[in-house]
Amino acid sequence: MSRILVTGITSPLGQAVGRKLQAEGHRVVGTLRSSRISTAGLPADELVALDLEKRIRSPISLVALMRLFMLLQRAKAPPKS
Repeated sequence: MSRILVTGITSPLGQAVGRKLQAEGHRVVGTLRSSRISTAGLPADELVALDLEKRIRSPISLVALMRLFMLLQRAKAPPKS
């Protein structure tokens, strides 16, 4: 079983990918643009809000990049037993 990062898990495409990966037995780590978005029913084992809603019209900030980097580091780490 792999841990797979799905960015944009709240979009229809992201949800379809998340459901497919879970059906295949993978652990899904999903990202969302904002912590204010409802997470009910999202096909993810873990969710990470990048809180980008205030930065939609500007380049991604260093903080958002660091959050994504930390998420990627966590996703590649072996699951805790």
